[in-house]
Amino acid sequence: MRKIQILMSVYNGEKYLETQIKSILSQDCERKNIAKVTLLIRDDGSSDNTHEILNKYSKLYPDSIRWYKGENIGVINSFFDLVEHSDEVDYYAFSDQDDYWLPDKLSEEVKKVVKREDMTTSEEPILYGCRPKLVDVNLNEIKSEIKIPVVQTGFGNALIENVITGCTAIINNKLKKIIMNYLPKYTVMHDWWFYIVATYCGHVIYDENSYILYRQHGNNVLGSATKYGSELRKRIFSWKKDCTKASRQAKAFMDVLEFNKLKTQKNNFELLKEFVNGKSSIKLRFKLALNKNLYRQRKIDNIMFKILILFNIY
Repeated sequence: MRKIQILMSVYNGEKYLETQIKSILSQDCERKNIAKVTLLIRDDGSSDNTHEILNKYSKLYPDSIRWYKGENIGVINSFFDLVEHSDEVDYYAFSDQDDYWLPDKLSEEVKKVVKREDMTTSEEPILYGCRPKLVDVNLNEIKSEIKIPVVQTGFGNALIENVITGCTAIINNKLKKIIMNYLPKYTVMHDWWFYIVATYCGHVIYDENSYILYRQHGNNVLGSATKYGSELRKRIFSWKKDCTKASRQAKAFMDVLEFNKLKTQKNNFELLKEFVNGKSSIKLRFKLALNKNLYRQRKIDNIMFKILILFNIY
């Protein structure tokens, strides 16, 4: 049977942690003989009752759950540390401390990754992600009036937008090894880095189905807007806050490529060079603004970002 390890980073997670662990223990992956599941947890310097909860479940399920304590290094570095300390298995999934996984999450997701692997003759780096279902603190679905487009993945999208929510992600062993050789000096989020690396040298599976209840509350990282007016305000704020992070992250990716050559399609590397060098060339910025291979998922986002590129605000 294949093996999958779930990597979870926690910080002061006592409020929702038990619910999340129980949902992981309820996965039907092993019962369906799809994959054996283990859970590796890193505590990022909690000061609440998180340790007591982790001790309780690691003692109850010693063959399935293991945890270790680390210094407070933040969510990004905590997940990279988990990848570094992970076991040698076929697949790796990533978990937040406050969500709820539906029982068939892992089984359905692993099946799709295996299907892709069976289609290819060589060992291919693969990243899987799906659309999370937004819920409130009591796990009730949050209805939205906003129409969400079907996701089209690609390296030109990964440079300026992340569509992979980390708690839905699965990577295969090949991609894990590449990630460990291409650790960034800077990235916006670990899942965005996964998306960049996978679109550059491998394959991304994006599943429009939802297998996770993605809890929205005041303390989690990603908020949501469900009405057009509130979403527009949120997106404008996001553009102002994050407009310069994409080029910095792309430069970090180019820097690691200088030390480790990574096979890719030629047009991916050319696009990366133009995106990074466009900061100092108005000619390249016009070229980028007209390049259909550099895109965001929504038309309005795409137009706005191309305008920002022209004004060298990216």
